[in-house]
Amino acid sequence: NLANIEYLRGKYKASQKTCFDLVKELGNYDYWVAKTYILLADNYVGLKDNFQAKATLQSIIENYQGKDDEILKQFQLGNVNFTSKGTLIPGAQSLFGIKTQLQFGKLFVTGVLANQRAQRQSLNMQGGSALQTFSLKADEYEENRHFLLGHYFRNRYNEAMRQLPVVNSNVQILRMEVWVTNRMGIDTNVRDVVALMDLGEGDPFAPIPAPTPNALPSNNANSLYSAILSNPNARNSTLVQSVLTGQGLLAVQDFEKTFARKLDPRDYYFNPQVGFLSLQQPLQPDEVLGVAYQYTYNGKVFQVGEFSQDVPPDTSGTTQRVLFLKLLKATSQRTNLPIWDLMMKNVYSVGYGQLERADFKLDILYEEPSLGEKRYLPPDPVLPAYQGQPIISLVNLDRLNNQNDPQPDGVFDFIEGFTVISSMSRIIFPVLEPFGHDLDYVYSTQADREKYLYYPLYDTIKAIAQTYANLNRFEINGKSKTSSTGDYQLGFNIPRNSVTVTANGQTLQENIDYEINYDLGTLRVINQAIINSGVPVNIQFENQAAFGIQQRNYMGLRLDYFANKKLSLGGTIARLGERPFFVKQQYGDDPIRNTMYGLDADYRSEWPRMTKWLNKLPFYNSQEVSAITAYAEAAVLQPGHAPQIGKGDAGVMYIDDFEGTRSGIDIRFPLISWNLSSVPQNSGLYPESGLTNDPASGYNRAKLAWYNIEP
Repeated sequence: NLANIEYLRGKYKASQKTCFDLVKELGNYDYWVAKTYILLADNYVGLKDNFQAKATLQSIIENYQGKDDEILKQFQLGNVNFTSKGTLIPGAQSLFGIKTQLQFGKLFVTGVLANQRAQRQSLNMQGGSALQTFSLKADEYEENRHFLLGHYFRNRYNEAMRQLPVVNSNVQILRMEVWVTNRMGIDTNVRDVVALMDLGEGDPFAPIPAPTPNALPSNNANSLYSAILSNPNARNSTLVQSVLTGQGLLAVQDFEKTFARKLDPRDYYFNPQVGFLSLQQPLQPDEVLGVAYQYTYNGKVFQVGEFSQDVPPDTSGTTQRVLFLKLLKATSQRTNLPIWDLMMKNVYSVGYGQLERADFKLDILYEEPSLGEKRYLPPDPVLPAYQGQPIISLVNLDRLNNQNDPQPDGVFDFIEGFTVISSMSRIIFPVLEPFGHDLDYVYSTQADREKYLYYPLYDTIKAIAQTYANLNRFEINGKSKTSSTGDYQLGFNIPRNSVTVTANGQTLQENIDYEINYDLGTLRVINQAIINSGVPVNIQFENQAAFGIQQRNYMGLRLDYFANKKLSLGGTIARLGERPFFVKQQYGDDPIRNTMYGLDADYRSEWPRMTKWLNKLPFYNSQEVSAITAYAEAAVLQPGHAPQIGKGDAGVMYIDDFEGTRSGIDIRFPLISWNLSSVPQNSGLYPESGLTNDPASGYNRAKLAWYNIEP
């Protein structure tokens, strides 16, 4: 307050003591508070101890500014930065350490010794688009995100996609509702739902009477739907499970009951002719997915599942009315159930943003041991008719030329909604098992098929399929250009003044050519001329996401010699080192210790006579003062590694650290995740599994208790 400030100012002016001595005399004053009060009050004493002090939980900043006749021009402690005049050696913003600036006549020396809290990254764009390369292994398909609506659509998928862009399908889906487990606490568009695996299936898995083989998918394709609705308790959310188990259905296997939310149409995409569904966000392994859809076949309308408007909730009763849906995903993956085949394993992500057809390239390679990657399969076991054909043609991704004529040209067939979903940056194979059974036809024997094709990728869960490393030799490589609204995500909490944007080599200006939201980490190019010109744009920025994971030490030295008002010479030395957590480092995690050396020269001089000479030209007239500008720069990089992994050039990296392959997992936490397990669904070993809403189902359960004793 003002009283404290006046008191401190009076004591400070009357004595010749320093801030530190005065604080000791005050005793009951906090050091930082007292020091700040003195600074606020003492605007004219001009004492040597002219510090600006600030203390927070995150940083401590000490900033000393020297006078004109002092060698020490600046001293900073805390959050500092290091700027480099050149472009070959970038500066650093997110530093925590010491920075000093000294002056020796015309020579200015700036030094920094600090920890770096961010990592330098770059992003390339062109014409408002981001250029990116992708390389995917066959086992990197998107899991729990893309689904077929039923086995009718699965059985006809390859045939429907065989002659794209012509779709061989008489189905046209009119509308759809998608429901997923409500884990977000949403209280609108939520219902108790029961998703049935065999709903709409002409060949059901459960022993349902009166099925109609090869029937079109509908609620009447088998007798399951009518048998359930014949029970008056089927709509009761507390009794519906007893109704279903009474008909011989098993929970998790044949049906799932859950409290679900209806997705907004913008949260998913569905192909109305082929019959597959793609979600904007992948599902968690224990989430349930159910759908209801209506379609026409040769002009006749069919429906699978129930729409929410057809079965409105009972607002007057005490229980919710259950909605019956088609089950596409259960709470557990069981490869022996038909529902496993409804999850598509032929959809891959190739980036982010809106995919553009121009400049999109994709190829499929096969990594042959000791021979590298090739566009075709090993020729020896392949039938002569298919030897030398690109794999992209064998899986029907290259059937057309650029005029959509049925003539392969070695280029990926970019067909919106069928082989690509541009808005989601996804590619879709026109066959269900592109690296499995859909390549059977190129081999003559089953032994060759099992040797080269990746059957486990489609027959087992991904974790098990990935153990077959000898079969995981297919790769999807390419380049994609994604457009957006002009916003580019760089990362959260981007340090200020750490972003450098260049267009075709020319540095752009912030708030003139582009805008940055440092809190959200987004950059928007606002110069429409740059966007329309299509010139490559490079963004270099510092990302703080890795802070706290890897400790980086930064040392910088900058020399600036101002020979006169026109000529300046400079030199820069910057070293970045990483401190490893362990002496044993795996290959690819090399702790660096790189040093860069650079020199630069800058000459700027006005030349008024040049304007007079140019004005003598008949077609030129200017009143601006002409100037000559010359700039030269050179830099060299000296790579190195941390001394902890070896001195000199004898750095040691470990291909595999077998001693670190074991890790312990504490299953005690979180405590709220512990709960009683259900009775195993095996009527032979556990006859009580057939009981529902009956205490007798738990009579054989072991007595368990878990608790936490506070120390």
